[in-house]
Order: sequence, then structure tokens, then C-alpha cells
Amino acid sequence: MTGIHHDGFSARVRSVLEGQSARSFAQKAGIKSSTLQSILRGARPTVDNLVAIASASGVSIDWLATGDAPPPKLSAQDAPDGAAHPDVFWIPRYDTQLATGDGAFADRAVRTDTIALTAKVLGQGLEGLDLGNCLFFTVEGDSMAATLNDGDVALIHRETHWRDGLWAFSDGALCRLRRLQFSAEGVRVINDNREAYPPEFIPAHQWALSHELVGRVRWAARSF
Repeated sequence: MTGIHHDGFSARVRSVLEGQSARSFAQKAGIKSSTLQSILRGARPTVDNLVAIASASGVSIDWLATGDAPPPKLSAQDAPDGAAHPDVFWIPRYDTQLATGDGAFADRAVRTDTIALTAKVLGQGLEGLDLGNCLFFTVEGDSMAATLNDGDVALIHRETHWRDGLWAFSDGALCRLRRLQFSAEGVRVINDNREAYPPEFIPAHQWALSHELVGRVRWAARSF
């Protein structure tokens, strides 16, 4: 990623708030409200805060930092004409195969369609989840059987707060859904189908060069 261009940076940050209060957006991004207020007044952000703001708003980190390209959004698509309903959520689904070229997930993700879900279908336990910052992947293969089976649809919440759990991540060409365990030395990638797929370890320097967290798996629909 290129360096931050401070001309217009605060304005770009303000634009991704999309009418939200600084306090509300800071909570969504997982940063202090005072930190966001300082950035809006022109303070230089840390890399961690830059990533958090980009992830929470669904824009490219490169665009947020430099303004050199349009801000590609990863957000829920508007309901088709005549299909709007207050209890229905329209969430985009993306191909696990990234578009060729360089860039982050937000720049290379390929939308395939949009899935409509109701709060009743989603069930309990997702209170406070920002569905406008979610996406779907269709599970491919049997590496995560029987937690996630081939053909299942997994709901991914875009976030970057590293903690052990079930994540979607990019390896530069594909998006994979795996259990991740984080340490200072690197990331342990665990397949639930352990007899067929042993775990692998990605050193921290290698992860930083070629991998990117897309988001945490929060819900899945089983394919029969």
C-alpha cells in the first residue's frame, strides 16, 4: 500500500461516515471516538486505525489512504424494484475466486448475486451485527466438513480484530474459510476435516505479505 496522502484524507474519512456520528462509527470500527475525532481534524492515523476505518466502511484501504481510485464498496445491495421490505435484508454474495491483478480483497472481489434473508431466518445471537457490512460466500470443498459443507452459504462479517475463530481470508488468489489461531510467530490454519487435511502454519512475515483477513464467519445455511 502506498503512503497516506493527507490532502483530502480527513474529507475521505468524513465521507465514509455516511451521516453516522463519529461516536457511532468509531464503535463500529473498534477505535476510540476521540481518535476518530482527531483524524477528522487532520491528525495522522496509525496503520491499525486506517485498516479499521476502511474495514468498517467497506472501502479500499488504498483509496482511503491516497484517494487515487474510486472507493469500491462492499455493502448490502439495494433491494430489487418492488422487493423492498423492512424485515428483509439484502446481502451480496461474492465468488471465492478473486479477479486477477494486484490489490486488496475490496478491489478484486467479484459479486455474483444478492441473497435476501429475514431476521427470523438469521435467528438469534446476531444482535448488533451490521448487516450492511456483511457478505456471503458459498463453501467449496470438504476441508471444513462437517462444520461447513460443500455448497453451504456462510455469512461473513467484515472485521479485522484478530482473535481465534472461524474466518474468511484471502491468500491472494482465493478466499478460504478456515479456523485460525493467531500468535506473534504467525497464523495456524486449521481444517475441521483433519484426517484429510492437516493444519498448516503461516509465518507472520509471509502472512503480512500475501494474506488478508476478509471477515469472521457468523452464520451459515446448510445445503442438502
